[in-house]
Amino acid sequence: MIDVELNKFLENLNDSNRKPAAKTYRSVLTTFAGWLEGRGSTLSTFTTTEADTYFRNIKNVYTANMALGALKSYMSFRFRSIPAGDPKSAIEHQRYLQLESIRARPKRRVPGKVALTPSEVSELLEEIKRHKRSEVLYAGTALIFLWGARSMEQEHFMRDIGIPHHAEYRWDKNEMMLWTSKVHYMRFLAWHEKFTPYIKTWVKALPFTTPGEYLTTHLNRYTIGGVNITSRVGRKSVQTNMILDGVEGWIVDAILGHQNTNSIADTYTDFSMYESRIKDVFVNKHYMNELI
Repeated sequence: MIDVELNKFLENLNDSNRKPAAKTYRSVLTTFAGWLEGRGSTLSTFTTTEADTYFRNIKNVYTANMALGALKSYMSFRFRSIPAGDPKSAIEHQRYLQLESIRARPKRRVPGKVALTPSEVSELLEEIKRHKRSEVLYAGTALIFLWGARSMEQEHFMRDIGIPHHAEYRWDKNEMMLWTSKVHYMRFLAWHEKFTPYIKTWVKALPFTTPGEYLTTHLNRYTIGGVNITSRVGRKSVQTNMILDGVEGWIVDAILGHQNTNSIADTYTDFSMYESRIKDVFVNKHYMNELI
């Protein structure tokens, strides 16, 4: 039977429109709970040493780091859910801080192709069109290779109304402000006017039943240039092609919403100066303008 606190945590993720995360976290945390049970421990009593032993024995680095992140998120939820003044709060907070001492394992970069060239993006769009897939999928694919947004950003926060942190569109200027999932701020994006119909098609189709899964689920059947297509391939393609085209690193970071753009999102920054530079990339220098 699933742990009561774990169930509350998963419900919170679902209520926060993080259904893909809830699905993944349920799997990895119940597996960890089963391992603990075999050692006479539980999610409420495990030690940092037990957690460290478990994660160090997971061979795949990505799986180990993802599972560790899930457990840290769960433990953070546990102590934050306890009312102030409750003696359990200090204990749970201490357990969380001890868990923070376990560091993610370094990832080894595996040589291999992970992004598409402009001609390969064109090939993908032609394949979607040739198979007579929906206009929504075509539009969404064009946009993921335009902005490189995270799947939840494009499939949830691009909604124009009805949710916290919805996108703010300036249709007359071909500009928008989009919520950045990991860093939690609104970032500036723009587009060439030829993309307006695709953006409107996409926004009209929202919301999806399982936001964060639509594009990858539908694109996963395609393999272009030896790369199995997911929404993340779009993100990596945007970054790679912009760098190859000589776009400044801070602009690439700002467009993708990387965490190291916090220095840009400063109280004293004149955003209008940055926005004009970012917009110039989208209107005059973006590789997708030649493909649509």
